[in-house]
Amino acid sequence: MPESETARSLPGIQGLRAVASLLVVVHHALEESGGGTHPWRSPAWLTTAGAAGVDIFFVISGFIMLHVSFASRHSPPHPGEFLWKRIVRIYPLYLPCAFTVLTLKAAGFYAALHGLGFRDTVLSLLLLPSDQKLLGVAWTLVFEMWFYAVFAVALVSRSAAPTIVISASIIAGVILAATFAGAGFAPEFVRAFFGDTIMLEFCAGMGLGYVFLKHPQIFTKLTLAWVPAFVVIAAAPLFVPHETTGALPGPARLFVWGLPAVLILASVLLQKPGRSWWAQLWTLLGNASYAIYLTHPFVMLFYAKALNASQALAALPQAPIVLSVTLVSTALGVLVYLFFERPVMAYTRRLTSSRRST
Repeated sequence: MPESETARSLPGIQGLRAVASLLVVVHHALEESGGGTHPWRSPAWLTTAGAAGVDIFFVISGFIMLHVSFASRHSPPHPGEFLWKRIVRIYPLYLPCAFTVLTLKAAGFYAALHGLGFRDTVLSLLLLPSDQKLLGVAWTLVFEMWFYAVFAVALVSRSAAPTIVISASIIAGVILAATFAGAGFAPEFVRAFFGDTIMLEFCAGMGLGYVFLKHPQIFTKLTLAWVPAFVVIAAAPLFVPHETTGALPGPARLFVWGLPAVLILASVLLQKPGRSWWAQLWTLLGNASYAIYLTHPFVMLFYAKALNASQALAALPQAPIVLSVTLVSTALGVLVYLFFERPVMAYTRRLTSSRRST
């Protein structure tokens, strides 16, 4: 999810990252709006569809990791260097958000976390599989870190045969094996993690990255592929049975959200947004998408608390309030990006450069 060099060199990806983060924000805002008492309700299919923003993120992540590692004429990065870059992009923003949750929990918020034990707290801080997460949306980061770890292991082969095919095959093979062997793991939360087919979306993104590196001309014919793909994503919850509005289940999600996400990414790879204020806004939102994703749950928390505390607010039509909550969440994420995440990124780049020079 975090920004990368590839995202900056392919600006269409940044716009898509913005779309993905906003889909997730709207999805959660619509879920929270169900706490209102006004007759207006978001249709369940519409509320559910926004969860597909995560699938778009996963496909983008698989694409970017392959592209940033193999697009240049230089040899692939050293496994340690690769992991270090991923760590300093994820944890510096994630950890303050996680400790903010702990602070709010101590202040009486997050009633659902009152039973959170020490083990799950530590696992959650480390972004390892656990029964309960400090920050609900961080479940995706646990998958990201697993993908990065597998990717780093595959880069060990760089000294013998640093080819994109061998490395990608190792990564896909490990992920496939873990997914299909997941049913044999214990405890249950570990079994659920490794057996989740959503991991295969990283592989789909890598496959797209390979095609893009070898046959970029194909993508000139896919610029409108996002239209039917988004239609499929939006309509899928109408036809795929699901118990809650949280997401679609298992393998069905891979086919009706993951594959359309591949088409959507393919359609924007050759886009050149230009220099208009509109294009610059979407680039900014794309850069801030990780901050938006991690910080919007705090806005949702106070939205839910406000609905519970104020009957007058709960009795209002929630559609315009959902829009306001989305705007506030986006603004908060942008501010966090500009005044915290971006300066930290600049510092870690300088730190990394100084370590290389010594």
